[in-house]
Amino acid sequence: MGLYVDRVVAEFFATNCWIIAPSENSECIVVDPGIAVPSMVKSIKARITEANLKPVAILITHGHLGHHFSLLPLQQDCGAGVLIHEKDRDLLSKPEKGLGVKGLALMKDLVDKYGTHEFAEPENVTELSEENSLEIAGMKMLIQSTPGHTPGS
Repeated sequence: MGLYVDRVVAEFFATNCWIIAPSENSECIVVDPGIAVPSMVKSIKARITEANLKPVAILITHGHLGHHFSLLPLQQDCGAGVLIHEKDRDLLSKPEKGLGVKGLALMKDLVDKYGTHEFAEPENVTELSEENSLEIAGMKMLIQSTPGHTPGS
């Protein structure tokens, strides 16, 4: 059986959340759980349950809010560890820092529009650096830094 790849599109900003596993009935990685109200957990969990997967890692490709809004509730639900580049780690608890000069105003607008949401340092974070070879969920991965969009992209 080949690689299992599924996508859940976030309710807001249409960012892609990827679920990647070596096959159904195995461990998996969830990539970039974005923005939905109250979170993307329900839709991610439906796909994971359908394929009988067990999340063991949540990979955040970069620290922008649209890629980690649902991280804390997802981690609380499944207990998976978090992978993020060391230069974007602080954006998990302070996402307004990644929103430019108007970040605080934008955060206020987001909270006014979508309701309050907790941003805090997740448990079990592994910092990535410029290039990382990892084996997760039985898959070998090469993760390369591509800074520009954020310092830790």
